[in-house]
Amino acid sequence: MLILDKKQIIKLTVLKEFSEAMLDSFRMLEEKKTIVPERMHVDLNGNTLLLMPAGMDDYFATKLLTINPKNPANGHPAIYAVVILNDGKTGKPVALMDGGAITALRTGAVSGLGIRFTSPFETHTAGLVGAGEQGFYQLIFACMERPIRKVAIFDKNPEKVDALIAKLTPRLPCVHFRKAGSPEQLLDKSQIVITATTSETPVLPDIPELYEGKHVVAIGSFKPKMRELPDALFKKVEQVLVDTKTAVEESGDLIIPIQKSLIFRDSVIPFSKIASGKIQVSTSKTTVFKTVGMALFDLVAAKYVYEKALEKDAGILLDFD
Repeated sequence: MLILDKKQIIKLTVLKEFSEAMLDSFRMLEEKKTIVPERMHVDLNGNTLLLMPAGMDDYFATKLLTINPKNPANGHPAIYAVVILNDGKTGKPVALMDGGAITALRTGAVSGLGIRFTSPFETHTAGLVGAGEQGFYQLIFACMERPIRKVAIFDKNPEKVDALIAKLTPRLPCVHFRKAGSPEQLLDKSQIVITATTSETPVLPDIPELYEGKHVVAIGSFKPKMRELPDALFKKVEQVLVDTKTAVEESGDLIIPIQKSLIFRDSVIPFSKIASGKIQVSTSKTTVFKTVGMALFDLVAAKYVYEKALEKDAGILLDFD
């Protein structure tokens, strides 16, 4: 079994290749070539354990993920995770990986695909609400998909914005980063808007006209009580794209607007239908792509990294036989 840490995973990953692997995962989902059971949530004292299994012919994988919202205030990441990859025929564990790196990469890549299919190619400004661990790869993949030259970042903690900009600047030297003084200011200057928080109340303003022609990607809400998107946004869209059908049962960003009849279930479209070419989206209108994550993404990401590691002779090998 190979042990792969964060640095090794990042070094092995070619972002363009990785993005296409994630696109293939949506096509596999649409063609029913995978098994993706519902993930298990365990809540304890405000913290969450997620158990996320998925399988395909050659591999299956399980991610164990903990989310502790108070961790950042104590100097720890909000998310800790491990991914175990198993051989699909024998069941032998073949790799143990840093799940935080896998999660950040696959979430960023999926959001990037949302941007690819829901925004005009010439889009050149973006905004990020939430300067946590996920924000880095959200913007890396966004800038890979579109010729973005200006990025505004807002967080309740300005020091986190400074740290994220310092980390991003060497990777994206042609992009001008700045702090946004408020979500309203961010919206005014951004064509693409990404929300990456654990908020239980909307982090964007409830003003419908601010969303005209915007392209919103929301990744934070994965529980019924969590919500990043305001009512006003749903007054400007005819449909909402989701990474998985279970999003309508899991995320307050969809549950609450459906309860209020701001959108309807038949207006919620699986992104797999976009990726497979069955449906097209008008990029000239306001668009929303809501992600809650899926074990299939972790499986495909882990397969990609594992096979790269074998090719490059990377990782620490443990004898499991």
